[in-house]
Amino acid sequence: AIYATSTDLSFSEREINHVGDTLTITFTNNGLDTLVISSFTDPDSNFLLVDPPSLPLSVATFEVESVKVRFNPKAVGNLTSTLVINSNDTYNPTQAINVSGLGFHIVTAQSGTMYGGTGLIDYGRLITIDPVTAAGTAIGITGFEEVTNLRVHPITRELWGMLPSGSSTRLLRVN
Repeated sequence: AIYATSTDLSFSEREINHVGDTLTITFTNNGLDTLVISSFTDPDSNFLLVDPPSLPLSVATFEVESVKVRFNPKAVGNLTSTLVINSNDTYNPTQAINVSGLGFHIVTAQSGTMYGGTGLIDYGRLITIDPVTAAGTAIGITGFEEVTNLRVHPITRELWGMLPSGSSTRLLRVN
């Protein structure tokens, strides 16, 4: 009998068209007879099997096998699909593994716009700054307490900032 250690794989968020995490699903033959994996029904194109085993795959009693799945989002949003392991298991011939992840797109900065961050006082909001009045208009929360030194990359038009963390600082793309 096929037994999967998990029937859900949750990937961390990833920018679209950029290779993300690779997670492993492990399964065991808990039956007395040899389990034969005949095929995998691949999830959609946002998730892919990495170096799948040659099929058919024979799994002896209590033997453990695994497959790796990589998240490579092609679309923005919460993405879900299913990997199905097809076998000769009498009671459970198809083992479904749900896969999910969040795809996002970096929005380019607007030409001629001054950007700033509110810091700790206002939950690290990203703002635009009026160059005449110095008034700030909120765009949204960055998800970080404080993003400093915001700059627009001259070629990609992506917004970059510095994220202070203790005695060090991280470079961060801001969306």
